[in-house]
Amino acid sequence: MPPAATGGETALSYWQPYPTRPPSAATMVRPRLTRLTWPATPKPICAGIAIFWKTGSILQPQIRPCLRCKPQNTPKQAVCQLCMPEETTWSEVEVTAVRGLSVLTRSHSVQPLKLLNPRTHGAGCHVVLSSYGGGFLAGDVVRLRLHVQAEARLLLSTQANTRVYRADHEVSAEQYLEAHLAAGSLTAVLPDPLVLQARARFRQYQHWHLQPGAVLLLADWLHSGRMDSGEQFEFSSYASEIRLTYGGRLLALDRFGFRPQEHIAASPAHFGPHQTTLSIYLAGEPTDARFRQLSAVLAAQQPYTRHELPPALSRQPAVVAFTEARPGLHLLRAVGHGRAALQPIYDALYAALAAPELLSFHVGQRKY
Repeated sequence: MPPAATGGETALSYWQPYPTRPPSAATMVRPRLTRLTWPATPKPICAGIAIFWKTGSILQPQIRPCLRCKPQNTPKQAVCQLCMPEETTWSEVEVTAVRGLSVLTRSHSVQPLKLLNPRTHGAGCHVVLSSYGGGFLAGDVVRLRLHVQAEARLLLSTQANTRVYRADHEVSAEQYLEAHLAAGSLTAVLPDPLVLQARARFRQYQHWHLQPGAVLLLADWLHSGRMDSGEQFEFSSYASEIRLTYGGRLLALDRFGFRPQEHIAASPAHFGPHQTTLSIYLAGEPTDARFRQLSAVLAAQQPYTRHELPPALSRQPAVVAFTEARPGLHLLRAVGHGRAALQPIYDALYAALAAPELLSFHVGQRKY
């Protein structure tokens, strides 16, 4: 697995240089309004909205000005996403501890994100992220704010594999997650794998703010493509940033980017013979019993020590490494030949989280 990038706050160029001007093509492959993608600046300037219409079997793009940016346009003109009030573009989830139970006290979803709240038989709250259409289309932007209040317990998962469909116009799908975890809270994030289909482009940014006493178990799982169909590393680009702060201080900053056209996926320096990669972050107070309990589960997933590595390690179905990166941050990295090779890690976490002092329900028994 490639190592995480390190450095300053401007490492966004780690995975790709930004374009110098807005693209002239439309940003969508289905009829809807969206915004264009241009360089990351403190305050981007609206370049209009992209509208598609169908002529025969061909989708034709047209760029029209935004109503708010160009007031002289007709009232029927739409407003681009950049000019919409910020509160209208973010989905929100709030979980609060009420009489010993964790309940969803605020839920607001903005398309294409859909939020589900299945009932649990335990004290924890379960929120499922889904989407209309079963995945991301080019140009889709999902923004989610998450608030887990003091002593609340939350499991955040997905309904199934998150698929990112092809981007014919070189525009990425994007996902932003900003989370605030209060003291005493427990948050477990165990999504299904992200599946990047051929020519797909995807960027994600996750910023987690933990107050002292909060515990976070965060997983990030990536597939090389539709492996059962023989599709492997045919996507265009993938970029990820995961930032963890604890008590206002930076705890971890993990940036990773990959372009199969520019890198050799089968190289031992990258993925080698493996087709799926999983990263799990455990953050919290080292003396917290919940932190120690989950850390022991993660450590047990590493079958070998550094002094007992088998000679044919790369040919193993899965390679798992666990490390105590720093006080309050433990990290597990794993690569495998397929989902079945890494699923036992999730199964072990499901069983551990079912303990009464954690989530007190077993999500794996319901889902599978």
